[in-house]
Amino acid sequence: MPELEVRNISKYFDSIRALENVSFKVKDGEYVTIVGPSGCGKSTLLRVIAGIIKPDRGEIYIGGEQVNNKPPQERGIGLVFQNILLFPHMNAWENITYGPVVKGWSDREIERIGREMMDLMKLTFRSDAYPSELSMGMQQKTALARALASGSSLLLLDEPLSALDTRVRVKLRYELREMIKELGLTAIHVTHDQEEAMSIADRMIILREGEVVEIGTPAQIYFKPRTLFTAEFIGGECNIFEGEVIKINNYFAEIETEDGFPLKVKPHGLHKGMKIVVAVKPEHITLNCGGAENTFKGEVREIDFLGSIIRYEILVDKSKLFIGKTHRGNMKILRLGKTINIGLKAQNIHVYRKQ
Repeated sequence: MPELEVRNISKYFDSIRALENVSFKVKDGEYVTIVGPSGCGKSTLLRVIAGIIKPDRGEIYIGGEQVNNKPPQERGIGLVFQNILLFPHMNAWENITYGPVVKGWSDREIERIGREMMDLMKLTFRSDAYPSELSMGMQQKTALARALASGSSLLLLDEPLSALDTRVRVKLRYELREMIKELGLTAIHVTHDQEEAMSIADRMIILREGEVVEIGTPAQIYFKPRTLFTAEFIGGECNIFEGEVIKINNYFAEIETEDGFPLKVKPHGLHKGMKIVVAVKPEHITLNCGGAENTFKGEVREIDFLGSIIRYEILVDKSKLFIGKTHRGNMKILRLGKTINIGLKAQNIHVYRKQ
């Protein structure tokens, strides 16, 4: 199993910055996802690692060996792209065994690896089918099997599930992770789907405008984001307020927001007079205020039923708060115009210095 190290990689296309001093390590057997806004450099980074694009600066190490000058076929990498690039004139078996055939493996070894990949992907009964005769899910499984059949121990996946419908995509994401873990492979998976990224990753890399913003486990990234960008970007909607620290003691710092209502937050790293920005996830605002340091009265202004989640827009003085609640069959849905009490614990408020 290879360890991957990306060291100070930069890439420009004319005057457009695609990557700037990107550095990180991926450990043996680790499953890492890369997420970020469109155009942040995710796919470019994957292509630099693969050797498809040459970086302007920096080094790539696979298994401790610098591979900058190695062509893609000599890097021991398996590639799977969003566009399922199967050979249309070859059936599933021929697509999967293409790598071993080209490399001149023995017939016996080709047969063994082909059968193993067919069984792994549950494609045995469609071995004679051509890509046009396979569902999108089966086509992507065939592409994955082809990448693995060449003996690659480092797998690079560029939006591999985005072309699939929701049901197939959710099912295949877990099958993919399970398969990669069972085979002991190292994987880097680029995706725009944050739920997908968080559900399968050992660690996540957050990119923004070609730079690494943050690296951490899904739980760290979601519950303890180190940057305001991560807090806003990961998980979708977020309540953001600007304000100033007006009082501080050993237990809490009191913040007055620009909209005029006070918040108590944890005091770590804060001082009186500091200009700050606070971020609060919708699900961290409670409808019963027991035990919360911050309590408010608000009016229900909007209700959106999102299946398993109900989204409320609550007006508190001049500020709008968004609340997300898991829907249960016996949960009473609030009505528009209702005045309610809401609570927010200090530990669930993320505080950042205003830039």
